[in-house]
Amino acid sequence: MTLRLEGPGLGSPNLPLEGFLMGRLFPWIAGAVTAAVIAWVWSATRWQPIFHDESAYLLQAGIFAGGHWSDPPPPIPEFFEQMHVLATPVRAAKYFPGHSLLLAPGVAATLPIVVPLLLAFGSGALLVILVRRLANGWVALLSWLVWLGAPGGLRFRPTFLSEVTTDFLWLAGWWALQRWWDSGRPRLLLLLALTIGWAAITRPLTALLYAVPAGGVVLWRAMSKREWRAPTLAGLVGIAVLAILPLWSMETVGSWRTTPLELYTRTTLPFDRLGFSFDATAPPRNLPQDIQQTYATFRDLRLSRATQSPIDILATRLRAVATAVWGGNAILFVALSILGLVVLPRRAWPAVVAAVLLPIGYVAYSHTPDWSVYYLETHSVLAFLTGLGLWTILTLGSPRPASSQEASSAWRAAAAMGAAALLVLLGGLRAEERFEEQRSYGAAQLAFRRAVAALPGPRSVVFVRYAPGHDPHRALVENPPDLDRARVWIVHDRGEDDARLLRVAPDRNPYLADEAQGDIVPLLSERRRPDSAP
Repeated sequence: MTLRLEGPGLGSPNLPLEGFLMGRLFPWIAGAVTAAVIAWVWSATRWQPIFHDESAYLLQAGIFAGGHWSDPPPPIPEFFEQMHVLATPVRAAKYFPGHSLLLAPGVAATLPIVVPLLLAFGSGALLVILVRRLANGWVALLSWLVWLGAPGGLRFRPTFLSEVTTDFLWLAGWWALQRWWDSGRPRLLLLLALTIGWAAITRPLTALLYAVPAGGVVLWRAMSKREWRAPTLAGLVGIAVLAILPLWSMETVGSWRTTPLELYTRTTLPFDRLGFSFDATAPPRNLPQDIQQTYATFRDLRLSRATQSPIDILATRLRAVATAVWGGNAILFVALSILGLVVLPRRAWPAVVAAVLLPIGYVAYSHTPDWSVYYLETHSVLAFLTGLGLWTILTLGSPRPASSQEASSAWRAAAAMGAAALLVLLGGLRAEERFEEQRSYGAAQLAFRRAVAALPGPRSVVFVRYAPGHDPHRALVENPPDLDRARVWIVHDRGEDDARLLRVAPDRNPYLADEAQGDIVPLLSERRRPDSAP
């Protein structure tokens, strides 16, 4: 079986396609196709943020692009409340800074989509390079197609979510680890430390579960070789990156011991912490309607989760991950991945261990099963196992080694190309389906943004009045990075209290966006009167 995993070398005269799959051009093409597919699916929402988290990351990226860690609080914070965003004592996103720091150059150039597309390009190319080193070009092709067509990937990669960054960092780290194992070059170990460190300032728990097997390999090799200089330097690189966190906390909230995430959790979602117990403490602040609805959703989720065993939680999430990677045909692909596990090269086991640890580690965190973005980093490993298992099945019927080498290679190529064609068809159908889902889900938000962009005048403020049945996961209120220079403020409608905000922004034309009516109209002039405030 091991012999059947060994592809022909670059000099195969009869099958130039196999030479192409092992050549330098294939990873570039895989990366470009990946970015193109993601860009096309994303175009359904005009490359705009849809989820609360995306808007928060983009806000922070805009603040970073302006050369600041945070912005001053808005003039009256309760009008500007937004999920995952601090409105007081400063204005900043709650999230760890690694992802927004990467997004900042794109935001500064008014092309924020460029960064996620570059990360998608790099992830696709690295997956091909890694699988080729561990198996062969055919397995790389099959694995990449499984990965590219994964329903969960098509849902979460066309976003500004931070897992797009950690997904790339995991693959870059595995590439550095493999190259370091072969060459022993210290700079590759420094690159591995950089990927772990940056993942830690992006998604700390994800980074920790990635660092355990990767760091274990490094320590084992260092102990066996009695070579500690390179690992020590790598550790210093990782510590240097981690030093960004206390600086971020100090510059944002004034204390290196308290992160913006901790401050936001304490003041908005007290129960949103790792663990299995439920904190019934109510938020100390009066939150807007949509955030209260989201709060209630998360609270109910945490309460129901407290009645479940960790094993049941894990089993439910593993089923969700299987659906996210393999879709409705999960059972067939699971069987292929199990076969791939049987023939898995030894050097791939650290990545498999990390993929196993990730869902186990997140059992301590509450989320709905369909929100499988937390496990986006596992997709590449599961796709590799699937490609490996599929290649093993395809080559079982090829001519025996004693037969003609040309006949054996031709049979394998034909079988692999047939499987690849089916995967392309399946992936295309899924991409089209996701495109339509994306367009439908984001239609209301996009229509609202177009209407806001069409408002006349240089400076406006739009008060948003949500409908009674408003979906709290699709917010319309958004904070721009620089309030003073922003052409439009989009804030919560607070009835007669709107007059307070208008008095501190008399140069802004007021409008009311009534979600129930579906339109944006000029606000009645009496809202401006000082005596209308409570």
